[in-house]
Amino acid sequence: MAIRHDGIVRANTVLPGFIETPMSEAVPDHIKERMRGKIALGTFGTPYDIANLVLFLSSWERSGYITGEKIECSGMIAI
Repeated sequence: MAIRHDGIVRANTVLPGFIETPMSEAVPDHIKERMRGKIALGTFGTPYDIANLVLFLSSWERSGYITGEKIECSGMIAI
């Protein structure tokens, strides 16, 4: 959510896919490989991928006309 100085509020949702984090390290390798096979880009995301999307959405100059959206950052996963 971003609030501009004049009180305008924008709210968007980020829907992350399979992201490489310490938590995902606990997932067995055979499950990870099955998941990787369902991702169009063929790789898992990183926390930086999510952070860059959030940074973009928090910028009034770059995304000031985007609100009420659900934006998937998943490499086009097909579950």
